[in-house]
Amino acid sequence: MNSDAQPTPADVLDFIGDGCEQIVDMPDGNGKLVPSLVRNHKKIGYKSQNVDSNCYGDFATESENFLLLAEEAKYNMSEPMAESLKNAIKARFQAWEYGIDGKSSESLRDGHNARTTLVDKFIRNRQERIVTLKDDAKKGILEGMGFTGDKEDRRD
Repeated sequence: MNSDAQPTPADVLDFIGDGCEQIVDMPDGNGKLVPSLVRNHKKIGYKSQNVDSNCYGDFATESENFLLLAEEAKYNMSEPMAESLKNAIKARFQAWEYGIDGKSSESLRDGHNARTTLVDKFIRNRQERIVTLKDDAKKGILEGMGFTGDKEDRRD
């Protein structure tokens, strides 16, 4: 990638995706465990949230630890009770995820500042290009596409 060029959304998403890969032992065709790079989708989800709080990292850690209790319940109680507790914990965790998604979707604006969402950031980049094309089109369609008004330049 050229260092002078603006990063495209695909470049940014690839960068985030590559940063969320982890090494996991996966069985190959012979049943032998081979280390492989696998994307951790939960990590991508947490990185892509736009929550303006210094407690967000602690919340992510504690909620994941709470979710682990659902898996460990089967070691501490009867199977029907453990399954019931597991379902209740997973439902609570899902509600928390919806809350974080909702918080991440908030955008606040006043006269001087703006806190935008991830979607707003992608749209803003696209809108700037559209405005630029409209400004260039006012000068003339051919000039907007990069042609100059000199007849000598067109002959070459």
